[in-house]
Amino acid sequence: MNLSTEILGSTTVKALRARGATPVLTIGKDALYRKDFAKIDCWNFTAAQILSKKLNEELHVKDLRDLYDRIAPHDLAIPGVGIICLAVLGAAFESRKIGGMDPLKSWYNKHRVPTLTFDTVKHRLKKELEREHKAERAKRRAEQRQEAADQS
Repeated sequence: MNLSTEILGSTTVKALRARGATPVLTIGKDALYRKDFAKIDCWNFTAAQILSKKLNEELHVKDLRDLYDRIAPHDLAIPGVGIICLAVLGAAFESRKIGGMDPLKSWYNKHRVPTLTFDTVKHRLKKELEREHKAERAKRRAEQRQEAADQS
């Protein structure tokens, strides 16, 4: 891209060039840039940045291959990671030629996940966590009632 400093200003041109040289998705040692995603028609750069942050902070994967081999899809059902982030992950697999012609489907199959949408997986996990939370609260209330009865 031809960036005219006379028209845009040197600060803007420097910022735009820096943005192009900065990875939008970093998973462990793998870094993908806007140009990598552009080659496969993926333009969800914000989702890529969210995915980078969540994967590196919460799952500590070495690289995309490690994620593909070791991390199951339900492990990504964490707050902030939605279906657009999953689409970006599929694009990242595709960019690195991991998982064949249909990388998301092969990743799901590899981890023996039934063919469910990621949204369904997230909703089921959320309901399961809510049930566990409800059971814990009921248990605490029962313990408190028992303590109160014992003190009487």
